[in-house]
Amino acid sequence: MEGFENAGRRWIAEIVFSAIKRVFGEDLLSKKFSAQKIEAGLKIMLYNKYMAL
Repeated sequence: MEGFENAGRRWIAEIVFSAIKRVFGEDLLSKKFSAQKIEAGLKIMLYNKYMAL
């Protein structure tokens, strides 16, 4: 039954990622993985600010 408990969390995460991709696109401009992590984090923070308006 453990898999069913996490299914709801995954569903919510998929919705959030889809919304972020819809607003900012799904591409990252950075080439290095470390820079991609920072860029993705910045997109998430900017999306949170956008949703708080």
